[in-house]
Amino acid sequence: MLFNSYTFILFLACVLWLHNLPLPWRVKKFNLLWASYLFYAAWNPPFVALLWISTLVDWHVGKRLHRADSRVARKALLLASLGVNLRRGNSKVSEYNMKLGFKRRTVKTRLGIDYIGNYNNTDDVDVANNHRATAGWDIFLTDRMYVQAVFGEYFRDPFQNIAERYTLGAGIGYTLVETKKITWEIVGGPAFQKTEFASVEPGADDSSSTPVLIGGTVYDHELTGWMDFLFEYRFQVVNEDSGRYNHHMVTTFETEITSLLDFDVSFVWDRIEKPQPTEDGTIPLQDDVRLIVGLGLDW
Repeated sequence: MLFNSYTFILFLACVLWLHNLPLPWRVKKFNLLWASYLFYAAWNPPFVALLWISTLVDWHVGKRLHRADSRVARKALLLASLGVNLRRGNSKVSEYNMKLGFKRRTVKTRLGIDYIGNYNNTDDVDVANNHRATAGWDIFLTDRMYVQAVFGEYFRDPFQNIAERYTLGAGIGYTLVETKKITWEIVGGPAFQKTEFASVEPGADDSSSTPVLIGGTVYDHELTGWMDFLFEYRFQVVNEDSGRYNHHMVTTFETEITSLLDFDVSFVWDRIEKPQPTEDGTIPLQDDVRLIVGLGLDW
């Protein structure tokens, strides 16, 4: 049962439905436990033993979390548990998905930092290795209009022939809708971008710099007390060498596990209108579409 299969989506829907029935907490815990064992048994029954080890680790970490007085100690214990869980799996297949978010809002300002990454190594061959980190600092002029004083983005995806790409800019944003459960914003402005290519054809420049026109929208809908739907779309108009046009789209269903930890199912669509050919003349695919299932941390 693979994460990106319809079988898994159906399995996940059944588990979430059972978990949110008005049942005692002890029954809900048993539901999650048997679902975990069933999932691993469907892949490879011997790996249930690894899950038993992980269960014991998580059990003891949970008891320590309950007794820990320090916030730093709680985060360290949580990350230790995550480290164990993210390393489980077949030695021939290593896959890591992570989504992190940090937001701090005051009356007049807002700071946001986000990261989304996907790495997959199958039979000692990398088949996915993309990372995107963004940060923005907003200053509110009114309740709805704000200046994005600074926006930065780091992006890496060798399979799209991008070794590293840095973007720095600013802009103006406006909140179109803001209710108790729905927030919808738009933002846009100028920026500067530099791209280092993973490989290029003989005689071609291995990097490109360009002015950028950035635009985007973010839609956040609280579907229930424990599940949110997020839609984010950003586009960048650049020069020919940098790809002419690119966009990044993410739709995410966030299921709250704790106040800090979410279980995320994200559909990601990255597109580069004119990818840079590699040294052997191969032109990367314009579109990179993937389904990411993983844990999200929100501070």
